[in-house]
Amino acid sequence: MFLKLLVRHILLLVLAIVLGGLAGAALVRYAPGFDSDASQLDATRSAGSFEALRAERAGERQIISYYAGYLWGLGHGEFGVSRTFHRPVRELLSERAGVTWQFVSFGLVAGCGFGFLAAIASVYSGILDGAFSLLSGVLLSIPAAIAAIAALVFDAPVWICLGAVIFPRVFRYTRDNLAEAASAPHVIAARARGSGPAGLMLRHVLPSAMPQTMALLGITVSTAMAADIPVEVMSGIPGLGQLAWQAASARDLPVLVIMTMLLGAVAITANAIADLAAQVWRTAAA
Repeated sequence: MFLKLLVRHILLLVLAIVLGGLAGAALVRYAPGFDSDASQLDATRSAGSFEALRAERAGERQIISYYAGYLWGLGHGEFGVSRTFHRPVRELLSERAGVTWQFVSFGLVAGCGFGFLAAIASVYSGILDGAFSLLSGVLLSIPAAIAAIAALVFDAPVWICLGAVIFPRVFRYTRDNLAEAASAPHVIAARARGSGPAGLMLRHVLPSAMPQTMALLGITVSTAMAADIPVEVMSGIPGLGQLAWQAASARDLPVLVIMTMLLGAVAITANAIADLAAQVWRTAAA
């Protein structure tokens, strides 16, 4: 069963990468203004320069042939050259990946950790449940870009913005799972036999709720990656999110294709790990 699930996730990962890259390339290619370039507004350029710019993009107009060639190059380790930065895409990714990895990791740990602890506290205290529910409702209504501006104004670590985006989602889902598990008949029976709150939580409630909570982690990673883009842009953080925004603004197809592939791969991988971990937990508990 585990091997079958693993193979299915690997196939989904490959399919998501290939189709995600194609979808990203097609959206950029057929978006309004694809053939335009800011440099065309430069009155000092000659007609030959404009013709060279058009010739440079000629190969990108036939999206199927372009994408097939891109996949062929990708299979040989070639990520293409950015037309915006005039540098190999591989270099841009290697320079910025560490920044985004650290930034997103801090946000995930903060948001997931605080959300999980708040959910546990809410099961035992109605007052805390109301307070954390109010906080999560407020944070859900604040866009990531606005949170980034607030962090800059108050001189707070910017990764807190990602934690603020993740916390309400983790808190609400985990609280509901814990509350449902706490009302199960075997938990009620254990409470009637005199088990204390800590023992009930550790031995009965958490083991029942963990598979569903693990499944949430995959969605949380995707949410963090999506929120990372506006936060990096507003905060001036030189990571992959800022690179994706700059490439989208300039319609830099080589960068956007690989960025779409990476985001799809991260999302599918995170969901696969969460799904496999939940399956292992169920098997061990059974």
